Amino acid sequence: LLFCDVALPGLGAKFFESILDATPECPQTRWNLAICEFLDRKYKSAFKNAEYRWQLQYQWGVPPKVAPKLTREDPIAGKRIYVYCEQGLGDTLQFVRFMSLYLNLGAELTLKVPEPLKSLVERSFPRVKVLTEDPHPGQHDYQVALLSLPYILRTSYETVPAPVRYIECSQGRLNHWKLELGPKKRKRIAVAWSGAPGHKNDRNRSIVFSQFAKLFGVDADFYCIQKGVPDEIVSVAPGNLTILDQRIQSFDDSAAVMALCDLVISVDSSP
Repeated sequence: LLFCDVALPGLGAKFFESILDATPECPQTRWNLAICEFLDRKYKSAFKNAEYRWQLQYQWGVPPKVAPKLTREDPIAGKRIYVYCEQGLGDTLQFVRFMSLYLNLGAELTLKVPEPLKSLVERSFPRVKVLTEDPHPGQHDYQVALLSLPYILRTSYETVPAPVRYIECSQGRLNHWKLELGPKKRKRIAVAWSGAPGHKNDRNRSIVFSQFAKLFGVDADFYCIQKGVPDEIVSVAPGNLTILDQRIQSFDDSAAVMALCDLVISVDSSP
């Protein structure tokens, strides 16, 4: 995967394809190939290879046993489908967009999400029954992982649903933050330069504040929407950077602040 780290995913893919010539069913190699293909925008093949992640139980765990697994050959219209999140908060926010495609195909969906996202997802997808830790989700015809939804529909880079907005803010929190931020004087930019420091891949996604701070020379008002900003950074924050981490209490707050900004600049995390 070093090829991916230096922005050469195509070379990485060729390396893993050569290994698969000898061991075509190796799940770790398939998963590594999927990472390269995602970075190279070869989504259709990447989603297919990513399904091998379920054979890496040491890494991804064991799927729930609510209903039979949904396959590409199964009908969707009129079926009750249980969708569960298996990865992080940011992954969930990225992939819930696929729910609309299944609703349009006539599915009846139940989605299990982490508790912090429940109200945001419920508001954004009112036709979906949203659960958190309910151990008895009821009767369903099929189950499927949230990140497997595009694989079932044979999604390619060109067919990824890309609506301008598919997450709906709370009107109450939006009104609150309009008052908090005050009158708009110039462009507003929401920023997050760091994710959770305990993340196993944090070194590859967080940016040192001193490097990120070069952005603050732009004529704009910046709003930090990440949580847990250290005191040593708060003390050196420039005048056009407002750090909101103590005032943001939920993802509803984060969504409202972002909706009031002209641009969001974030590392690979869920600000």
